[in-house]
Amino acid sequence: MKDHKAIPHVLRDYFTICTCSLAGSAAFLTISSIKNITYALLWQILFVSLVTSLTSLIYHSKHELSKKSFLIRSIIQYFMINAILLFSAYFFKWVQFTEANLVLTFVTLVFLIYALVHTIIYFDDRFHAKLLNEKLSEYKKKRGENIAE
Repeated sequence: MKDHKAIPHVLRDYFTICTCSLAGSAAFLTISSIKNITYALLWQILFVSLVTSLTSLIYHSKHELSKKSFLIRSIIQYFMINAILLFSAYFFKWVQFTEANLVLTFVTLVFLIYALVHTIIYFDDRFHAKLLNEKLSEYKKKRGENIAE
């Protein structure tokens, strides 16, 4: 990822993470039957989504990443996000760590949201790559026609 593309990618990731986190929070609150939530939870989701979206900078590189490098960075990012979210869950008291089933549910939701966010971003990147390739192909066609004339 080039320097000038890092900020738009982080913003895209932020909004994707924020949306998926909100849905995951709703699911977790439904499953856990926690009744006492306040507006503070919304601010916490916004803040933690920002922090976790910054982990996408791990993919920032001056050179194109190999599949192996991408996979290693994805695994590192997943554990970074897990650490951030488990710390946040403890700090903001989202989860009672004495209840193993809630912790397991939380970690499972983190994995599902991570997989969903990664899938959405993958298809978004694929869509934009296809558009760029089509534009490049059109440009090359037009350039070839102009040279032939």
